[in-house]
Amino acid sequence: MKGIFTLQRILDGVKDMDDRVKSLRQELIKNKQGNNPWRPVGFHILFGFLWIYLSDRLLSMAIHDRAVYEWVQTFKGALYVTLTGGALYFLIRMDNSRIFP
Repeated sequence: MKGIFTLQRILDGVKDMDDRVKSLRQELIKNKQGNNPWRPVGFHILFGFLWIYLSDRLLSMAIHDRAVYEWVQTFKGALYVTLTGGALYFLIRMDNSRIFP
């Protein structure tokens, strides 16, 4: 019976260590900089304001035909959505890979 008792103590010790490792991992995940939702949000806000301000100024200086201006504005909006969607995807993916290796 002594051998079974010792084996049970070893298994209990392994389980306790596993629980401690899980607890430490959760603490690390909570404190990681990668888990920061403001990074992609800040990027989106800053890039959005710069995009709108600079591209509108350039277009108003370069295009004087109203119909062409409206078409380019629509294209510019679609390009903005595509670029920021891709950038947000990569920023979120990078953060997730830090949290869930």
